[in-house]
Amino acid sequence: MRRLMIVLAAAVWLSASAAYATCAPPKVEYREQQINGRPVLSSIPVAQRGVVYLFHGSGGSERFAQRRETICALEPLLQRGYAVVASQSGSRGDPARWRVDTAGAGVNPDVDYMLGLHRLLVSRGDIAASTPVYAMGMSNGAAFATVFGISAQAAGLPVVAIANYMGNLPPSALALIPRPADLPPLFLVQAEYDGLVNAQRVSVVARRLQDAGARVEIHTARARPITADDLLGVGGLDAEGARRALVSLHAAGVLDGAGRRAVLLDKARLDRAAVAELGAAMPPELKDREILNALLIGFGGHQMRSDYREAQAAFFEAVRSPD
Repeated sequence: MRRLMIVLAAAVWLSASAAYATCAPPKVEYREQQINGRPVLSSIPVAQRGVVYLFHGSGGSERFAQRRETICALEPLLQRGYAVVASQSGSRGDPARWRVDTAGAGVNPDVDYMLGLHRLLVSRGDIAASTPVYAMGMSNGAAFATVFGISAQAAGLPVVAIANYMGNLPPSALALIPRPADLPPLFLVQAEYDGLVNAQRVSVVARRLQDAGARVEIHTARARPITADDLLGVGGLDAEGARRALVSLHAAGVLDGAGRRAVLLDKARLDRAAVAELGAAMPPELKDREILNALLIGFGGHQMRSDYREAQAAFFEAVRSPD
């Protein structure tokens, strides 16, 4: 009887239409370099439509650019001919983090590094001085994307937009703009159960900027049922593996029969302790960080996500200077 219930539950999951737009990440050939003491990954087409400077979250590195979910988020931009450049924070402590407490050239060492990197790319002819500049990041990297975007604009770079995924809007950066209307257009993605960043507080700041004349597009990712599509390709799972994984997650009590989280129901925010609890509840054969991340995306937690990739690309295109 228990086996029958599990099979029926899996059938419900597989027949449900997925709200999450899955992605088969394209292959990206990054050039790997050491520039001014930091590693840099870059994918720069000959005739680039813009350059996206990409920033990792706490504990990350330039390898954030190679993560499956990140590449999926970049997919529509890559197809349109945008360049992508990623480096790492100067602070490599525990955790490694970008400086977001200060902003501006000559004040923030990470800003100075990125401005120097931009100048080098221009001097080498990799990009032009007029190439539209975009800043994009996740978590601490999202906060720094805001710091860098505003700082770079103040330094005279042609900053077109900022994409902030699950990050704060640092006062240090906002203090650099004379008025809210001077803020580079901001594409903001938050999560319903974010346990590391106070999405409600960030939303209040964003809406105040919006009301005062800034161009801000706000998206809030809600929790949704997990389907086989969410796990396809994650952690090396093929279609059959994804189906089996759903059955295992249900049997372990991680998911309920509708594919929603059955653990952590008492958690209003999925903080580090909740994530650890979720990891402990995972079946042994599924203890893979990629799979855990995929669940957190579906649970509306603090994770890079690609389901807004088309909306972000449309936003970047809408605010881009005419050809």
